[in-house]
Amino acid sequence: MHSRIPNEWILASIADIAEVRGGKRLPKGKALLDEKTPFPYIRVSDLKDGSIDPSNLKYLDPKTQSAISQYTISSADLYISIAGSIGVVGGIPVVVK
Repeated sequence: MHSRIPNEWILASIADIAEVRGGKRLPKGKALLDEKTPFPYIRVSDLKDGSIDPSNLKYLDPKTQSAISQYTISSADLYISIAGSIGVVGGIPVVVK
């Protein structure tokens, strides 16, 4: 079944080797902002070529960011999309503004 996986590789689920966390939709009644704040909100449409395309980022106001702060992602993280374009994978650049 796994004949294309090299013998020296170990087969494991992502949950076995990393912490898996989900993203978060905006709370009901909240909107994304076009004007820059310290809180970019990364959407599936912003995921490009294994990184983030900052050209059309939207932003959160401080109150909304505080409400979903446990769902933040950092440059030490990888992303895998599970909605929209499923299976898009990449990393977060050190600076996303």
